[in-house]
Amino acid sequence: MPTFDLYLNGTTTQLDSTLNTRVDADVDLDKERLYAVSNSAAVGSGTAIARMHSSYNIPETTEYTVSVDYHRDVDVLASSGELYVYTKDDLTGLRKFKLEDLGPSGDTTRSATFEMNENRTYEIGIELRAYSSTAGAAAYTDAYNCKSIGCFDGRHHVEMNREPILKW
Repeated sequence: MPTFDLYLNGTTTQLDSTLNTRVDADVDLDKERLYAVSNSAAVGSGTAIARMHSSYNIPETTEYTVSVDYHRDVDVLASSGELYVYTKDDLTGLRKFKLEDLGPSGDTTRSATFEMNENRTYEIGIELRAYSSTAGAAAYTDAYNCKSIGCFDGRHHVEMNREPILKW
């Protein structure tokens, strides 16, 4: 079974919010870290998306598996944080494959399997999605902010422990 590392060298962010919701997203390619926060207070909702990706010309039509080994350091209260592998091309558009609802901090490895077609160029990447919505109480997904005053403990984030692997 052929395998190779996905060297992620591109980034995108997407922000959407209403009323009393703060959203932000960032990507640090040097540290291979994704940052996203959605914080709703009293009333509102929002989504923050951070992506790392690269483009690849696919050699054959078959099922492919992307394995991702990563560390997550997040806080979630009455909202959701999710991690995806995604593919995007001109013919089929964006397809997302959920790796997990972000759980407690720590290391984990997850995989997603999907079909791609030969002689097409695909954007293949990792997506962090932070979502919150509330009507009365606070709700947040934080994989972005400092963990302490002065940021002495660093920021919440999702970080690749190694390059994601593509297998077929």
